Amino acid sequence: MVGAATDSMPRSRVGPHRRKKARGRLRGAGGGRTRPSSQSVRGRSGTPPFVRAGARGEGAAAAEDDARELLDAPDVLAQVAEAMRTNGYAGDLMPAKLAYVALTSRLLERPMNLAFVAEAAAGKNWTVNAARALVPPEDVYVFSAGSPRALLYTDKDFRNRVVIFTDADCIPNNTAAASAVRALAEGNALSYEVTTLDRHTGQFATQTRTKPGPTGLITTSTRPLRPPLDTRLLRVPVVGNEEATRAVLLRKGQEVAGETPPARDLRPFLAFQRWLRDGAHRVIVPFGEMLAAAMPSTFDMRTRRDFIQLLSCVQTLALLRQRHRERRDGAIVASFDDYRVARDLLQMSFYFAAAEDLTPAIWQTVQAIARAKEPPSEADLARELRVTRQAIWGRLRKPLEKRWVVNDEPVPGRPARLRPATQRIKRSRSSSSRLLRNWVLPLTTWLCKMDASSSKTMLLVRFRSNK
Repeated sequence: MVGAATDSMPRSRVGPHRRKKARGRLRGAGGGRTRPSSQSVRGRSGTPPFVRAGARGEGAAAAEDDARELLDAPDVLAQVAEAMRTNGYAGDLMPAKLAYVALTSRLLERPMNLAFVAEAAAGKNWTVNAARALVPPEDVYVFSAGSPRALLYTDKDFRNRVVIFTDADCIPNNTAAASAVRALAEGNALSYEVTTLDRHTGQFATQTRTKPGPTGLITTSTRPLRPPLDTRLLRVPVVGNEEATRAVLLRKGQEVAGETPPARDLRPFLAFQRWLRDGAHRVIVPFGEMLAAAMPSTFDMRTRRDFIQLLSCVQTLALLRQRHRERRDGAIVASFDDYRVARDLLQMSFYFAAAEDLTPAIWQTVQAIARAKEPPSEADLARELRVTRQAIWGRLRKPLEKRWVVNDEPVPGRPARLRPATQRIKRSRSSSSRLLRNWVLPLTTWLCKMDASSSKTMLLVRFRSNK
């Protein structure tokens, strides 16, 4: 009856907005059932929770069916390498496989952080993209250009994802975004401080904003990263010699001639990654303490961070091959074979970490200068070492800066006249050799024996003499 009385009111005294209010009160006052809002039933996704749970279960089952070949494969990385090669990757597969492992490590509590460093046109981004093609695009955030603040204000969820800077020059410096990237590299979570104006008080206040992780970080560069990022990312060298260039040219020629094999279907690899994403991520490394004890008593401070990268690599390899690994309280147990593969993948990275200044390529160039009867120019070195002149100048940058090599040509623009500073290079070589002996070589002396009766791995550690 109240409704009838209200409807009979003169329209001149009740405006449209009041009529809407009255109708709302009447529906609530009538004691009838009010229809709940779609937000309260469905949540933010617009889908009821029980429907979402069922969809996840069906999606996991479908992903498992599509990825069964990879799940049952004893060596997943071999399948990954074959797919990369079939789909057009030419050159050394080791950096590309390491990139794939780093992308998969996004599922761990401490993902890997890598910097692929080589001269221009050596194929750094090509290497990363070859691995990225095997990972679902929603698990990767690529930052190629634009304002550094875009990284701070994006609405993307960075949990269990990898942020890829296609060039280290895109990484901001001395800004709030730079602080965020350093926090990402250090703690695998994006955290930064911003100054905002409080409209109520009229004063500026500092707020800390955090995008939770874990989040991995990958970038490429033509030169070592600036401090302090240089110790937070493990350096991965990419070979750019004549052999690699020849392989790339041959592949391009085969593509235009129509002689390449059919591209491999990447859907099973994407399904494999989605299956891993929805599964167990906890990995135990039973020999982790023994591996830590194998480290020398004195080493560079950055080794603390590099050692965590090594453990993450071992855990990721066990995660990839979990169908062939034991379980302990629901966690995947890494085997010593996972460490062997990790060591092969990271050997050159640890070499660069131990001998950051005097790399194998630089040492080869300095030796060529020392062997020359006459002071060679950069063109002479390029012909002898069969690399480009651009690569030669990249190798000479550090020796000239450290005064290991001297250029006796006083006129800029003329061909260089290079000679070695023997005592300086000998001292640096001795120091680098000592670092390598203390850090890299002890890792090669591990022995692994399987006790068939108990099916447990027995590790015997033998330390090589440092004398």
